[in-house]
Amino acid sequence: MTLSARVGSVEWDMGNGDTVRCGKGAVWSEARTNGGQNIASPDCGYMYESRGDYTVTATAHWVVEWTGGGQSGTIPLDLRREQAYEVVELQSVNIPVGG
Repeated sequence: MTLSARVGSVEWDMGNGDTVRCGKGAVWSEARTNGGQNIASPDCGYMYESRGDYTVTATAHWVVEWTGGGQSGTIPLDLRREQAYEVVELQSVNIPVGG
């Protein structure tokens, strides 16, 4: 029997009613951590518009392909994980009136 699994896409429920659907994501490598500093994701992103506490849920949509005993098939598999976050920093631009 052979079995292979791959992530097709990841869906992010941002905890405020917004949903972001991304590709499978970027492969992690130590070089991406830049000595512990975060590097913006080249694949997907999201920006909150207000401070608050949000529970973010990521759902990875997997496709499992199998063969064995003269049979084969595909099994969809969704794996879900959630995490609570606090958004505390907001940036704004202040343009003076008549200036």
